[in-house]
Amino acid sequence: MTRTEVASYLAEPSFSPLDRQFAFLMERLAGGDRPELLLAAALVSQRRESGNVCLDLAEIAGAPWEPSAATSVPELAEWRSQLRAAPAVVGVPGEVKPLILDAHDRLYLRRYWWYEDQVASTLLTRSADPMGQTMPIADSTLRAHLEQLFPGPPNSLNWQRIAAWVALRKRLCVITGGPGTGKTTTVVRILALLAECAKPHPLRWVVAAPTGKAAARLQESLRAQKAKLVAQFPAAIDLPDEVKTIHRWLGAIPNSPYFRHHSKRPLPVDVLVVDEASMVDLALMAKLLTAVPTTARIILLGDKDQLASVEAGNVLGDLCAQAEPNRFSPELAREYSRVSDSELPLNRRRRGNEALTSVAPSREYTPGIEMESPHVDSYEVRVSGEGGRRSDEGGVESALADGLVELQTNYRFGPASGIHQASQAVRRGDAETVLKLLESPKGSDDGSIAGRAIPGRSAFKAALRDRILQHYGGVVQTRDPQTALEMINQFRLLAAVREGPYGVLALNGVIEEILRDAGLLGRTEEWYAGRQILVTANDYSLDLFNGDLGIALGDAAGLTRVWFPGPEGTVRSLAPARLPAHETAFALTVHKSQGSEFEEVLLVLPDRSSRVLTRELIYTGLTRARKRTEVWYDTAVFREAVARRTVRSSGLRDRLWASTS
Repeated sequence: MTRTEVASYLAEPSFSPLDRQFAFLMERLAGGDRPELLLAAALVSQRRESGNVCLDLAEIAGAPWEPSAATSVPELAEWRSQLRAAPAVVGVPGEVKPLILDAHDRLYLRRYWWYEDQVASTLLTRSADPMGQTMPIADSTLRAHLEQLFPGPPNSLNWQRIAAWVALRKRLCVITGGPGTGKTTTVVRILALLAECAKPHPLRWVVAAPTGKAAARLQESLRAQKAKLVAQFPAAIDLPDEVKTIHRWLGAIPNSPYFRHHSKRPLPVDVLVVDEASMVDLALMAKLLTAVPTTARIILLGDKDQLASVEAGNVLGDLCAQAEPNRFSPELAREYSRVSDSELPLNRRRRGNEALTSVAPSREYTPGIEMESPHVDSYEVRVSGEGGRRSDEGGVESALADGLVELQTNYRFGPASGIHQASQAVRRGDAETVLKLLESPKGSDDGSIAGRAIPGRSAFKAALRDRILQHYGGVVQTRDPQTALEMINQFRLLAAVREGPYGVLALNGVIEEILRDAGLLGRTEEWYAGRQILVTANDYSLDLFNGDLGIALGDAAGLTRVWFPGPEGTVRSLAPARLPAHETAFALTVHKSQGSEFEEVLLVLPDRSSRVLTRELIYTGLTRARKRTEVWYDTAVFREAVARRTVRSSGLRDRLWASTS
């Protein structure tokens, strides 16, 4: 492999100008003419753009650059040796170098190694201290509170109740589960329990979500349930009324990667709740965790089977990567038996002999090198012995598993519903069961699912026409903003991709054509009545956020305004010229639909396979509907998509779970 060959390869369109310039800079800093370094630097930059935290050298070492290419990537030992021979730019974990190569042959941009280090260390540290901030309360009183908040038959495993007890007992609690399993209901009742147990001292709350849409949904649910809980638990009056985006809580600084809150200026909080945690990328999670005081509780909510974050990382997926969910240490099980008639299932992990000895700050990073807050600590878990991070009864990883609860009862869909059966089959990778469900629709009850072969491109518009007029015809003719906003959540067309004949851009154009052909839209105007809008950038001054949906309608004076939901069932409007970045949204990508729910969904998959078509995308698309999902698909493409899993290169999973085998 010569430098000329590498430079020619980097000219391919799969590499961005940023990838190329970064790679050439690393080579210059290392002394020039280093083809192995040039290739590795370009690939690690490229992989980050596609959601990977690092470049796993072992995955591609020795393989051809392209399936038909004659030139191959260096063998692993040679590649590792060449990178180590460039000490000016390649360092080991903890060093201040642009690139970090760890002991497992994972190459990182240094910033992303630091993010991963922060997240892993913080999660392990909090998990290792189960008594952190535990509130003194009699077992009999706690039992009564749990039974009142989470009623159910005795001797049964009520996972919502277990989650509440774990959140009280642990400094880190992760609650995962699919749509309809009651994650939001559970966390609101957990907050009521914490408020009651903390009396007479009020708690300071931070309730956050990654997007404005998700924050608005959680806030609505929180306020509604709070009003009901006050009668049972007077302390619930102190529950938070406001849910903000993570960026707003941290205090985003315009045109800066920094936030106002960080490790040296932490958030004033006793309990942090993060909803839709699967959407939080590694960088944002690291910044959030470093801004939370060590005394605070952290509760993360999310669906581990949904699509990973758009940016690099898959934090919730890595955090929930243990083989057996809802398995607990003997110590935690003994404690739970004092407040419940049921017994927790025990984990089966091998016990280790290494003992956790301390958790302490390991280093202070140099201002200007780490592009975070100029004063940031990193924490490491120190263990005696080698080969793991475990204590004598399950250790750090068992402590981590003790904080993970998967809700398993679906309160929205019965076990016989089509959406429930199909989504569970997708989780298992069982495409044939899903195809049978799509080919044999299951009635018209809530949770039904149906499918059909994707119409050919020439017939697609005609096949879509009746559905669009049925669901969007009334919306574009409505003149009442509140009614229109309610109507746009009844139905949504979802696409798997953005470009191409079955991508979201083309679908929005087809929908507009159908509405115009029916005489429901004018022929030329951009801001026609009934145009649905998706905000694609945050604007804190306007209180609009990425993912917010609105609709264009005339006001009383006949002027076109864009209307959005306001607080407590109200509506508000803005002139179109004031909107932040936005796009037409009759159809959305599945990625953009995360955090949203609609009564009915039509999921349109392309007629050709693509790397973006994965099991997680299909699962997310199917579960956006509350009542009915229909899928238009090509059978072969569908099978490939369900078989393809989202795999992102990262060391986080190994850091958290490597010693649990």
